[in-house]
Amino acid sequence: MKLKNFVIRVLSAIVFVAVMASCILWNGISFSLLFLLILLGSLYEFYQITFNKRNHLSPYALKGSRNFVIVVSVLIFLISLLTNGVFKEVALGDSLFAKLLHNLLSRKFPFADLAVFVPPLVFVIFFHELFSKAEEPFTNIGWNIIAIFYITIPIILSLYIYFEHGRWILFAIIGLVWINDAMAYISGLLFGKKKMFTRLSPSKTIEGMIGGVVLTLLAGYLFTKLPISELKIFSPLQWVTIAFFMSVAAIFGDLVESLLKRSLQIKDTGKLLPGHGGFLDRFDAFFVAIPFAVMVIWIIQQVSYLQTLIEYLG
Repeated sequence: MKLKNFVIRVLSAIVFVAVMASCILWNGISFSLLFLLILLGSLYEFYQITFNKRNHLSPYALKGSRNFVIVVSVLIFLISLLTNGVFKEVALGDSLFAKLLHNLLSRKFPFADLAVFVPPLVFVIFFHELFSKAEEPFTNIGWNIIAIFYITIPIILSLYIYFEHGRWILFAIIGLVWINDAMAYISGLLFGKKKMFTRLSPSKTIEGMIGGVVLTLLAGYLFTKLPISELKIFSPLQWVTIAFFMSVAAIFGDLVESLLKRSLQIKDTGKLLPGHGGFLDRFDAFFVAIPFAVMVIWIIQQVSYLQTLIEYLG
C-alpha cells in the first residue's frame, strides 16, 4: 500500500511539474492563466477550509467576504498584468483607437506603480466589513487580510519576478523550492532520526532539513552552469545565496501551512493532486518563499549598484 501511494505521489508530481514548466516557459499568456488559476483555486480553498472557524459570523460576512476578496485579488492581478503589457496583442487593427489602445497596453510600468493601488484596495476590505453585520467584524477582517497577504501578494510578486527578471529566473526560483521539498523528503527517509517540530509535522527531521538545504545550495550553484543566458545574470555566489533563502523559507512555509491545518483540525486542504492534497498543500512553501526571493534579489541588485558606483568613483 505504501509503495502504491509513493508511485501515485511521484506520478502526480511529474504531471504537476510538467504543467507548471510548460505554462511558465511557453509565453506570458499561458503563465498568466496558470497563475490566475492558482490564485482563484487557493483563495477558494482557503475560504472552504476556514469555514468552521468563521461560521459563527453572519452568512453575508462569510460568503460576501470570500467573493469580495476574490474580486479585489483578481483586480490587483489584472492591474499588474496591464502594467506589463501582457494584453497588448488584443489591440489589433489600423484604426486610431486600436493604435492608441495598443500603445497604452504596450507601455510597461514599474511595479512600484502597482504598489500605489494595493494599500487602498486592501483597506477597502475594512470598509466592506461595515456592511457585513458580522458578530465579530475584526475576526472576519483578520481572515481576509491573511488571505490577501498569504496568497494574493506572493502571486503578484511572482508576476514581478517573471516580467522584471524573466521567466527562467522565476522557474529556477520555483525549482529551488521543489528541489528543497524533494531532497528534504528523500534525506529524511534515508537518514532521518531527530524529529523537528513534532507538534506540527511529526515526519520532518533535522537530517532531512539539512539534506534539503545542502542539495538546494548545490542546485543553485549548478544553475549557472546551464546553457541558459537568462540564468547567468546572477553569479554562482548570488545563486547560492538565493538558494539558501529559498530553502529556509520553503521549510518554514511548509510548517506554517501545517500550523494552519492543525489549528483548523484538517489533514489536507483539498484534492488538487492525488497524494499531494490541495492548492495550499502544493503551494505552501512557494507562497512563503517568493517574498523572500524578491527581497534577496533586490538586495543583490543594490549591492551590485553600490559596487559599480565604487568602481566608477575609484
